[in-house]
Amino acid sequence: RTNTVHQPTQETSRLCDEKKTIAIDNVISFDKFIKKSYDTKKEFNRHFPRTKIVQCKRTRHGSLLIELEDKKTALEIIGKWKPNFFSVDEGNSNKTTATLLENRNIRGIVTDVDISLSESLILEEFKEQYEWDDVKIRRFVDKLGIVRPSVLVHFTSAEQLEEAKRSGIFLGNVFCEIRTFEPKVSVTQCYKCYGFDHTAIWCPKKQQICPHCSQSHKPTDCLIKQNNNVEQFKCPNCKDNQRHSAIDPSCPVYQEKFTYSKNSRHGQ
Repeated sequence: RTNTVHQPTQETSRLCDEKKTIAIDNVISFDKFIKKSYDTKKEFNRHFPRTKIVQCKRTRHGSLLIELEDKKTALEIIGKWKPNFFSVDEGNSNKTTATLLENRNIRGIVTDVDISLSESLILEEFKEQYEWDDVKIRRFVDKLGIVRPSVLVHFTSAEQLEEAKRSGIFLGNVFCEIRTFEPKVSVTQCYKCYGFDHTAIWCPKKQQICPHCSQSHKPTDCLIKQNNNVEQFKCPNCKDNQRHSAIDPSCPVYQEKFTYSKNSRHGQ
């Protein structure tokens, strides 16, 4: 019997709906399952025939996001998930996991943790003190590979996070507080044309654009800015040249980019 590979029904550039999207982690064979979205859908339909896929994508951290038609279908898939799905081989050399994207974004952070404590030991402490088998943890490591005294905790429900925040946890005989993890959000903005998603060195514009009046001069040379004539501000990013500067956080285009960056930080 030939399995049907469903093509995405909407543009894959948009964000996934967290309520009906499955996040698959620990996928090692990127070339086989992630390089092409067609291969991802083909492998998924091999395990779950005739399941319609809205879209699928890879996150910056290497996870797979597969959006389905509704939350009910997503939960059924998670309930049937096996560790050898999307694995390198059937011998279960690496165990993959599938969680609902909206649940994966319920995260807490533990600070002042002894850097000598391993992830496995910290996870055992969570299981022993809270009797939770579905919690995942990850130590923070900087760009030089140095372990930091902070631990990221993935909870499966808001109730788990709130209980952990109230009770804290003992790690290495030291009491550690747990708080909600709020990732830093940044927006890439060019300081030549003041557009987004690129820096000045990669700017396609040949001339400097003023963020205050949209004319071709440096921001420091802008007479409108010098006179603080806000009524004459013209944002170069807004189609109707709204009366604000391109560096104003209230700019609708900036807000759109900020929201996208924030959602990306949460796994997309």
